[in-house]
Order: sequence, then structure tokens, then C-alpha cells
Amino acid sequence: ATWMLKNVVNGKGGLHNRISQTIFLKPFLLKQTKEMLTGMGIKSTDTQLAELYMVLGGVPYYISLLNKNKSIYQNIDALLFADNGKLINEYQNLLPSLFADATNHLSALLALSSKWKGLSRNELTQVYKKADGGGLTQILKELEQSGFITTYIPYKKSKKDTLFRISDSYILFYLKFLKRNKYDSFLDISKTGNYRIWCGYAFENLCLQHIDNIQNVLGLSKIKSSASTYLFKGNKHEAGFQIDLLIERADNVINICEMKYHNKEFIIDKKYYLHVKNYIAKFQEIVGNKVAIHFTIVTANGTLNNEYYRELVNTEINFSDLCK
Repeated sequence: ATWMLKNVVNGKGGLHNRISQTIFLKPFLLKQTKEMLTGMGIKSTDTQLAELYMVLGGVPYYISLLNKNKSIYQNIDALLFADNGKLINEYQNLLPSLFADATNHLSALLALSSKWKGLSRNELTQVYKKADGGGLTQILKELEQSGFITTYIPYKKSKKDTLFRISDSYILFYLKFLKRNKYDSFLDISKTGNYRIWCGYAFENLCLQHIDNIQNVLGLSKIKSSASTYLFKGNKHEAGFQIDLLIERADNVINICEMKYHNKEFIIDKKYYLHVKNYIAKFQEIVGNKVAIHFTIVTANGTLNNEYYRELVNTEINFSDLCK
């Protein structure tokens, strides 16, 4: 991939401007993944589909390795934890198969894994352990063009403030749970507090891969919109907060989206309600009164319709919406 990007796609020599078509083969989204599982005779609940996607992503090759006679957990164990698992060495083999010298690419991914929500270029240079050769700019460009990382420009910020974030599901899971060989099975992992925390970030990552679905539910097919993040660092007088996804719309509305993964119905309690109300009020103060703020919640298994829900939520998006 390094050679192709440098000498063919971005080449200035004899092949310049002679490419008739560039095809970026992206992983399946949830809809195609669900269809492939159905075609293979594999049955799963929405929660199991979500967990499978958060671990393996939508890579058709990975999905093709599943066995219809096993549960989703058993399949993950067979691929990632069994002695002869077909994906046990995938991380060590994947990048070297794409890049002539993948040492720097692996170092960059390891550095990015230190902060799930992404690092700025300045933050990344502080933790990136550069191997011999290979500039960081080129490394990041190749990782993004290969679909391993995604870039986001925070709300009202410039390109120099770009956040770099790992978007490949398998790599996220590997660096969190498999790199140190601490667990014997996926079931063991699923019982830990670290897994519940990881699920929150992994589900957020899943949602960011399905922004088009979210925008469709919000009825934005004919309204220009753009997605970004926002960070208010706070000060000695005010607490900081981070918005993982906000959608700025041409009709002077901003949707603040919160993504919550629970294996059962999510309940908005008084503490969470006050937390969201407070940071929405602060964000409204920042953007001014010419923009309306709508609160959108995206969940895996729905949200309880209580008094706090009715007061706070403008739009609810469920996992089934992400599968359409």
C-alpha cells in the first residue's frame, strides 16, 4: 500500500494523471454485516451483533470466518483466543502486509490508543516513539488512507487542531485486551469493569462510523450539515466537558449527540439529567441564541421514557436505526 500510494496514486512520474478509477473498499456497515450473517445462517440478537461489530468491525473476511454452529461469544473465542485462532496474529501481520516498514505505523497506533477520544498532532508527538525513518505526517496519512484511523476537526477549530483517532474496531479491541495476553476468553473479558468502559468507547466508535444513519433519522437528507466534536477545557470557576458528536445544521440547529451503550434499557437519572442540562446551557452561551440546541441520544437498547427523558431528549436513535 505504501508503494502504491506513493508511486501510483500520488505519483508525479509517468503514471501521473493516468488513473481511471480509485476504489476505496470500506468495511461493511451494520446493515451489510447483518445481511451477511443472515446469509451464512448465523443468528444473533441486536446486542450480540453490536458486540461482534465492536470487536471485529465490518471486515467481510473476518465475518466469513464465523461458524453458524457457534454463538457469537464462541466464535470470538475461536478466532481470538483459541491456540489455532485464525485472527490471533492478525495485528502483527496486518500492517506489515500493507506497509514496507510498519514499525512506525504500529508505534503511531500504540500512541493513539493512549487516549480513546483521539489526540491532536501536538499531543501525539509527545507520546509517539518514532522508529528509524518515516515522518509522522506520512505515517498518519497512510493510516488514514488505509482506514485504520479517522480525523476530526473540532467545532469552530482549524485544521491544525485536527484530532486523530483509531477507527478500526479490531485494532481498538486488540490494543485494549489482547496485546498483553491477560484473558483466556471473551466471556472472561465481558465480566470486567474495563470491558464495560471499553464498550462505551467502542459503541461511540460504531456510531461515528454510522453518522449517515444518524443524519437520516434526524431528517437531514435535504439540509446541509457537518459533524464534529467539541471540548471545553473548563477553568477554576467552571467544569469542563466534551461533546463526542455534534451536528451543525444549515437550519440554525445543532444536535448534541450522546452515545450510550448498555446491555439493557438506559435510564436517565437526576444526576445525568443535571449534568447534560448544565453543559448544554454552557454550550448555548458559547454559540449564542441564534442557534437552537437539540439533544439526541443514541443507545443500543433504548431509553426509559421517564420525566427526565421527556424533559431532555429531542430525538432518540436506537441500534435498529443504525442497521438500516
